[in-house]
Amino acid sequence: MPVYAATQYRSILAVWPAMLLATIGVVIGTLVGKHLLKRIPERSHRTLVSAIILGLGIWMLVHPGS
Repeated sequence: MPVYAATQYRSILAVWPAMLLATIGVVIGTLVGKHLLKRIPERSHRTLVSAIILGLGIWMLVHPGS
């Protein structure tokens, strides 16, 4: 990150509103997700994450390079 900040600071400053909005979204999503994960049983969470990873793997096999 420091290398990008040092070499691309003009480009980064040009999109600061989007970066600020994304940062706020990440913080809110982390806080909400932390509370939601406490309500979901671990086994269900593992199953869901495994299904998502499997789905993404299949997608990448079927659509290479896209």
